[in-house]
Amino acid sequence: MASSAEAVQKDVYQEEAVSSLIMEEVTQCLKQSTKEELLELMDALQVIRDYLQECH
Repeated sequence: MASSAEAVQKDVYQEEAVSSLIMEEVTQCLKQSTKEELLELMDALQVIRDYLQECH
């Protein structure tokens, strides 16, 4: 039972680490983006958000 909980916790840590890396990358990109690029990004994020809501 403990190993299953440890596995879940490890997955959460990995997910948080990946999220952190993605946010750093996004922040760097946003600093160099044009308005059109930002609008495209917002559209893409909405698609991702919709997909994640379907999964949960």
